[in-house]
Amino acid sequence: MKAHARGGRDDRIRNFRTGFRSRFADGAPPPAVPTQQFSLRVESMRISNTRSMHEDTDYVTVTLSVCGGVLQTQTRALGNVNNGTHPIGLTFNNVAVGVGQTAVLTYAIVNNGQNTQSEVITALEDAGTALAQKGAVVALAAMADPSVAQTWGP
Repeated sequence: MKAHARGGRDDRIRNFRTGFRSRFADGAPPPAVPTQQFSLRVESMRISNTRSMHEDTDYVTVTLSVCGGVLQTQTRALGNVNNGTHPIGLTFNNVAVGVGQTAVLTYAIVNNGQNTQSEVITALEDAGTALAQKGAVVALAAMADPSVAQTWGP
């Protein structure tokens, strides 16, 4: 069997099987992407007219994904609320977003007094995850092709 020089076919196969291999001197990892830290918060909601006669039983879920990565979800039962402005106060602190990366924040507020709290929260978290995943796909596609953003509107 003929030996191959460093960087030959055998190295390429080994690299394919073992995953990424640094191409920088001395095996150093690629440079880190510069990031900025952000805090993202859903502060409050305003009800103009409740759907119920007097008070709605409201819930909120907020989901965050940075560059299509791991999803973070926060959900809260707001309880029985009437017309007016009500605090939500769900916050993602110290969110690192790199240059050229996209953060997708989705939220949903629902009125549901028919189901148990655990049923509503589970359904909301599932919906928030699905919505954030779709939003991340669109955001990443728009980064690669700006005409995609025009399809979805401003």
